[in-house]
Amino acid sequence: MKDEQIDDVALLRGINSRDEFMVNAFYKQVFQKLSEVAHRYLDDKHDACDAVTDVFLAFLAEEVKYESLPHIEGLLYIRVRWASLDKLKALKRDNRHREATDLEDVSVTENSIEDDIVRVEHDHAIKEIIATLPPRYRLVLEQLFFEGKQNPDVARILNANDNVVYIIKNRAIKKLKAILSDKNLIIILLLFFSPD
Repeated sequence: MKDEQIDDVALLRGINSRDEFMVNAFYKQVFQKLSEVAHRYLDDKHDACDAVTDVFLAFLAEEVKYESLPHIEGLLYIRVRWASLDKLKALKRDNRHREATDLEDVSVTENSIEDDIVRVEHDHAIKEIIATLPPRYRLVLEQLFFEGKQNPDVARILNANDNVVYIIKNRAIKKLKAILSDKNLIIILLLFFSPD
């Protein structure tokens, strides 16, 4: 059975009362986006997931009532970033993670977390739209733009040549442009998916 969409007001009320069903629904709704923020700092997906889980559990332990879902999400984004930076410091201190990003390279300004939030939200919106495409279009875009594979790699997956991948990619991008009515999303989409 497909998950039913939960009204934002009911979801907020459920979170404030710590209703288990509503909290779980909200967790499922934000987990992927928060994990992507954590993964920007931590190279290991398990460490990123741990950071998100720790932040969410600490959030639930608080006896605070919130006024809006965006406020809660913003708070969680900031806390996930802090938790990720703390975990990164600990990993560097333990010398377990030699290839971690230098903390000096990570800006501690609010603009940095805002940039992370905007990027994750746009990535998420684009992934949702790509999920509506036919399977071959979806596969090509996901492999090229989210998995970082090159045309020859995707061609091997499809058992086709590079030109087929190029054609499918361009058709998929045209189809995405037709789907999107918000000009801002089209601009962002073009930044991600240049027609090279």
